Amino acid sequence: MPEDKSIDSTRGRFIRRLPWYAVASPCIVLGVMFMLSLTPWVLPRETRMPQDLANLKLVLWNLAVGQGAGMLIVLALVTLRKPRGQSTLSELRLRPWRPVYLLLGVGIGLIATLFILGLIAIVLSGLESLNLKVPANPLINFLLKAPWDVVLALALGAVLLAPLAEELIFRLVFYRTARLLMPHVPAAILVSLLFALIHSDLWGLPLLFCLGLIFQEAYKRTDSLWPPIIIHAFFNAVNVGFALLQRFYPGQ
Repeated sequence: MPEDKSIDSTRGRFIRRLPWYAVASPCIVLGVMFMLSLTPWVLPRETRMPQDLANLKLVLWNLAVGQGAGMLIVLALVTLRKPRGQSTLSELRLRPWRPVYLLLGVGIGLIATLFILGLIAIVLSGLESLNLKVPANPLINFLLKAPWDVVLALALGAVLLAPLAEELIFRLVFYRTARLLMPHVPAAILVSLLFALIHSDLWGLPLLFCLGLIFQEAYKRTDSLWPPIIIHAFFNAVNVGFALLQRFYPGQ
């Protein structure tokens, strides 16, 4: 009996010593798996309103709930387990705010967007030469045809909620947890691959992986979440903007 109590005490001390992000990682992974089990991710490539609209609304709702729940887990664990004397915003790498982060985020975001668009053009050109066609993203199809309330929800989620939630989860939680187990380079590769896979876009996997590496490097270089959040938001805003331009000016 005394030996069992000693083992339990040792385990308790080990768990208490774990950083908050190491505790948050399995909680978020389990939560994502649960949300995926509830979400009809396999949407048809050609939209057929209004049946598919119900599926998209469910996807958007589950995404919003999942991202919100992930942020709440992070905030709760940071508040409960942050180092003594450290403010919550500082531990979340959201303080201090510096104006240079905005310039850095927009500048790198513009470069990253041009880089990704260039890669897309090269890939599409190569596929056309092989007589292969990349299927359109079903979410973009919905953005082109869905009612405006759905378009507004998707746009706001993509530009505001998704960058904040995903950077908190991938950079602050998953990357820092991976760094407990491995050096920077394999940790950055692993987290960027996970970032690409979670978006469920097989054709866009290499591009999303590159984008994840850019977000990761921006975080590492500045030790702040603001630059990757701004880069992420800028990139998503450009994509939403292109989709809306196609809606207003079809065939252009």
